[in-house]
Amino acid sequence: MDSFQLGKAIVERLVNAGHTAYFAGGFVRDYLLRLPSSDIDIATSASPQEVMQLFEKTVPVGLAFGSVLVVEQGRSFEVTTFRFDGPYLDGRHPSYVRPSDARADAQRRSFTINGMFYDPIKEEVLDYVEGKKDLQAGIIRTIGEAKHRFEEDKLRMIRAVRFAVRLGFTIEANTAAAIKSTAAELRVVSVERIWQELAKAHDSPRFPDFLLQLHQFGLLEQIMPPIESVEPLYRYPQEAPTIAFLVALRPHASLASQLTLCDGLKVAKKERQWAERFYELKSLINQGSLVAWAHFYALEEANLLLKCASAHGWLSFEEHQVKQQKLHPHIERLRTKKPLVNAKMLIEAGVSPGVTLGKLLEKAEKIAIEENLNDPQVVLARVIKGSE
Repeated sequence: MDSFQLGKAIVERLVNAGHTAYFAGGFVRDYLLRLPSSDIDIATSASPQEVMQLFEKTVPVGLAFGSVLVVEQGRSFEVTTFRFDGPYLDGRHPSYVRPSDARADAQRRSFTINGMFYDPIKEEVLDYVEGKKDLQAGIIRTIGEAKHRFEEDKLRMIRAVRFAVRLGFTIEANTAAAIKSTAAELRVVSVERIWQELAKAHDSPRFPDFLLQLHQFGLLEQIMPPIESVEPLYRYPQEAPTIAFLVALRPHASLASQLTLCDGLKVAKKERQWAERFYELKSLINQGSLVAWAHFYALEEANLLLKCASAHGWLSFEEHQVKQQKLHPHIERLRTKKPLVNAKMLIEAGVSPGVTLGKLLEKAEKIAIEENLNDPQVVLARVIKGSE
């Protein structure tokens, strides 16, 4: 069965046991918009204990907040008890929760378009917050007072922008004003949660629009130092990593500054390495030798880096493709770490192991690449003759 049918089966089992249960949140939004989505959350009148008794495989992921994962055919569905939230004292979690009904549960949610329920048995939408109206109008609006919603969880400000950009919606005036007035409080949110939101937004081809709107709302400056320009990002390949877009907002910043940004966001090692490679490429553009370029071309992410540099107007990607084609055999040898002339060849030619041998290996590589030679005996003879 697909996710929808599996989710429906979970709802049916809960209903047959005397409980109320509906699909909830983002899945309902996407379902009504006819957008593909397989991440189904379920809201129910059943307690977590009752849910765990009904299903064979469950994971108690958030019992304090009434949430249990139900696993069916290898797919997970978060099943949460209808609840009322107490005050949010830490800017993220309610101080307490208590059971409620569907109507009250809808009122605690963030945005109207995410506050609807869907009954997969009756095939009906339950809308207590005018979510369908805002969905049809293309509006992002908080449920209740916007400033209060953002004070509960500051990350909702970034989510509002992410939803608006992903769906092509407009943020309603009061909601937008509350984001601007509360933007500085984003700094209390953990960098891990912020980075997760940035990574989710990166899945959209409109990621540059997302960053631009964060900037316009005063949110981006809470995440990173002042930016230089957003315009080059619209020419960036979407497959470039998330950090590439943030580094590109400050293309003339020093490597130390870019690495400080990476460390501050606690990005993965591979993302941090991107900043280093990007800086390395900038240096090569100014004074890179043919050998240095060959080593750069051998990097897995070389073409992505070149496309990004091209977006800034620093080089012609097409010209570098031609250059790579000419150096192709040498690039492949660098990738596979199989030099044209190796240590064994030099030793057999009478060179003793040591510093001299290492220098001759470097010289052999330089001769082969700069003169585009692919015959090891020719290069070996040149190296030996030059060392005599």
